[in-house]
Amino acid sequence: MSRAWVTTLAMGTLLLAGFGVVEERYWPGLATRAWWEVALVLLIGVYGACFAAVSFPRLLDPRLSIPALAWVAMLVYFVFSTFSKTERAKERNDPNWTDAGDDDSFGPGDDRKHMGRAWALFATLVALAMMAGSVALTRYFASHSVAAPAPTTTHVPPTPEEAPPTAPPVPKNILDVKSFPESIAFALPRMTDDRNAPNAGAKLLARYGAAKLQWSDVVIAKNETSLELAEKAPPQAWGKRLCASGTLARIEKQTVDGTELHSARLVTKSGDALEVFAVGSTGRLVKRKPARFCGVVTGRLDVAGKPATFAVGMFEITTR
Repeated sequence: MSRAWVTTLAMGTLLLAGFGVVEERYWPGLATRAWWEVALVLLIGVYGACFAAVSFPRLLDPRLSIPALAWVAMLVYFVFSTFSKTERAKERNDPNWTDAGDDDSFGPGDDRKHMGRAWALFATLVALAMMAGSVALTRYFASHSVAAPAPTTTHVPPTPEEAPPTAPPVPKNILDVKSFPESIAFALPRMTDDRNAPNAGAKLLARYGAAKLQWSDVVIAKNETSLELAEKAPPQAWGKRLCASGTLARIEKQTVDGTELHSARLVTKSGDALEVFAVGSTGRLVKRKPARFCGVVTGRLDVAGKPATFAVGMFEITTR
């Protein structure tokens, strides 16, 4: 390997290493630029380092041939020179004018095989200037970093809030309710502690019962209250279901506010009395016969000075 190649290799390694150290220092700022900007800066710097590395040995030995990297500079120089001549010709209004004093040769001599020391010095300075320009651009980009574009978000129009489900309209007629528990809730506010006559709540519940009540609606496995509790605290027992067995003290058919039903009094073995409105069939039930009643406590009714719990429901009818 010749001394010129050793010098070129050593010079190129040093210049590229120095250029790499500088670029790494400012790389965070350079990395925010567009890819073509980064490529341009690196191309100028690397080309300048390589061009300087091949031009420097020509300073020591001007007889060395023109390096291949110099032809790029020669092409740029030729284009620039031609453009300058054209502009000067336009200024003189003479398209055939040529500057005879211009020297288009690249370096001394006519054979153009050797670079010459003067042009080697010029090429080295140009190459170093290219490296300096690349570093300057890198520093400029680092001090004027471009913020990353904010992620674009697709504007989604807010969906209209769903209207809350509307509550079903409150029935104005007890016959419009759909179940026996709903009928109890409908009549409960009208149940009062009136001991002289069945209250309005009892009459409403009797109206519903005459139209829709079934034995399965009133019969329960375990009483929700008792006659003793209903006598002790009547309001707390209203709307609760119970079943009671005893002997009929009286039973008669009546029409109450247009509702046909049976009014009866049931006396249990313990001597407690239960006044009832019984809807539906009463079968063969008569006075002094045993009976079982299931219904809803609606209040109290005193008959002939005898207090009794009042309920609305049905008698159990057995077929024999």
